[in-house]
Amino acid sequence: MEPTALAAAVVKQLGLAIKASGLYPPAHPGNVQAGEALLKALRAYAETHGQFRLIVGKHTLSVKGSVIEGRGNSDLAYTLYGRKLIQVTVLPTVSQQQLAAFVQIVGMDRATLEEGGGARQLLKASGVADIQVKELAMDADEEADTLGVDAFFGLLGQGRLKPQEREKLLEILRAGPEQAGRLLQNAYALAGKVGGGGGGDAQVQQVYQAIKGLERVILDEPYADHQSLYANLGEAALLPEGPEGALGPRLGRALVSGARNDQGTQVLLDHLSSEQLANIILNSLGEGDVVEQVADALDAFTPDPEKAGRILSFLDLALPKAGERGVPISVAVMMKLEFPAFVAPDEAPDFAEFDEGRIAVPAAERERVLGEIRSVDQAGVLRDALRACIDVLATNLDKEELTDVAESAVGHLDWLIEHREFALLREILTRVNTLASAAEGARAEVIHGLLERVADGPLLQKLLEAFWQGRATLAELEIQKCAEVLGGTLIAPLARALGAESRAGMRALLCDLLVRIGGEHVDEIGTFITDTRWYLVRNIASVLGRIGAPQGVAYLAQVVHHVDSRVRMQTLNALAGLGTDDAQGLIGEFLNDPDERIRLKALKLLDARGMEAALPTLIVLLETHDPFNRLFTIRQAGIETAARLGARGALPALKKLAHGRVVFRRRTRELRRLARVAVAAIEQPSLDGPAIAIADGKRSAP
Repeated sequence: MEPTALAAAVVKQLGLAIKASGLYPPAHPGNVQAGEALLKALRAYAETHGQFRLIVGKHTLSVKGSVIEGRGNSDLAYTLYGRKLIQVTVLPTVSQQQLAAFVQIVGMDRATLEEGGGARQLLKASGVADIQVKELAMDADEEADTLGVDAFFGLLGQGRLKPQEREKLLEILRAGPEQAGRLLQNAYALAGKVGGGGGGDAQVQQVYQAIKGLERVILDEPYADHQSLYANLGEAALLPEGPEGALGPRLGRALVSGARNDQGTQVLLDHLSSEQLANIILNSLGEGDVVEQVADALDAFTPDPEKAGRILSFLDLALPKAGERGVPISVAVMMKLEFPAFVAPDEAPDFAEFDEGRIAVPAAERERVLGEIRSVDQAGVLRDALRACIDVLATNLDKEELTDVAESAVGHLDWLIEHREFALLREILTRVNTLASAAEGARAEVIHGLLERVADGPLLQKLLEAFWQGRATLAELEIQKCAEVLGGTLIAPLARALGAESRAGMRALLCDLLVRIGGEHVDEIGTFITDTRWYLVRNIASVLGRIGAPQGVAYLAQVVHHVDSRVRMQTLNALAGLGTDDAQGLIGEFLNDPDERIRLKALKLLDARGMEAALPTLIVLLETHDPFNRLFTIRQAGIETAARLGARGALPALKKLAHGRVVFRRRTRELRRLARVAVAAIEQPSLDGPAIAIADGKRSAP
């Protein structure tokens, strides 16, 4: 079998194994069978190609430079990417036990994985030596360190960025292109010393990888900050050469080359101006056919036709004309790439003056391009017609006439979505929104009806499908901006779409969209918390937690005792994320949860504000008679929580546990030792001890 076919078989079995780990306990036959099938697929691959190395993108998985196609693989990629994995290497010597440990670790929810220190740390702790991962994760417990070699390796994906390093990098990016440019120059210099050297081009490639690391940092920031951060990073890559060498031109060439296979680099280049992109292309030109090189460069990052036309206009001024008859570079490139014409329609007849024997494009192909020119002109007419419809809606026509105009506008909006004219769609929606805010009577009814038709029904379905197809590209960003314009009108339709969506990746995109536009519409989102579908309720709880609005607590309180443990776990995470006094008070409710994992998580997330409500349950836990230590783990966590929060109200129960009669069970002795330590910590708090203590269940100063 070809490498891609064998790799696809491994990826398929890996996805099935991860799904099985979420459905069954570790020893269940379903998990065992999935693990055996995965090992069989890996061994088939290893027999021919050796170790299996999987490169993880946000929506793609690739092996040996080939993307593994398939809708399910996109969901698996999103799962692995969300757990900060960028590369997974499985050695031929891997065992069934190591595979099982890896699948269980990757199958954890993201919060639990991060609490454990990330996939690499957990694999190391589990003794898994034949599966190696690269990740770009942040460890909240690491101490502050200056930005240096560790941060450099973190950007390359060969280490882990500390939170302080990440914030420092963001501070540099926000400071402007000059500061960001110095950062890249320092990375270039450092690559020569500790990155393996290898000469100028090798060091430039390492700087390019550092840019990819900075893009990952930017992606974790609020979307509103992306524009300025990407713009500063893009301009920094084009700054003149520094003392360490001619970084700018060579790095520009690396960006153009990387954009062919990397959507993130395409997004970065999209934030540069047409003139800057033209300069990158000029700097990347070498020996050979100039038209071929320009066409390849444009094809690498695929700008929209209008921007591509502006780029070619700059190149027309800088480059000699192509061919013996002096055809402008823009015309030659247009013919080669089969782009819509970048010249005005009245210039099109000039093609007839060319000697057909000197044109490489066949007559039929030339006719097709001329047809596209005419279609571009038709598109301009449709855009003008749509703008005219919106202008008419601002007039005082009767309701019947306004309704006819609105119907025409709906048809044009459908055309905009089909042809990916999202910038114009946002412009039109903004104008309609403005009209709706000031309209009265029949005109208000018609305009609001138009907005509702866009926010729900066939138009929304087409928009969401374009959203999925354009993920991780500029189209995704443009559609998000359109959604912001629609605002609250879109909340209920998006929530209904979320409940009906079967693709995990698309559900994640819908949740991101609800978080983006839902800050002022928490009540509309909260109404879906009582839905009968557990998966929708879990996503709504996640959205409420990510929005972070205090009024979300009232809705989360309704699912604290939900029948499904996955909903309860997500609700607990959301309450901890909100961080208000009311949210902390509800966390104590989870100490009685039937799922031990949730009880343990609640104890870890509890702080002094929630201790008052949780104290009675905590005392019952400490005083529970458990001769066979079936509750050892949860009681141990309870003791540690009481000590961490200085819970004076728990002292009687702790002392009773600490000074019980002599026993011979090792775990019981351990609990009593921990209880003695906790009593000492509460009664004699150090200067670094808890800031808040609990006395008789009441909050007080220690």
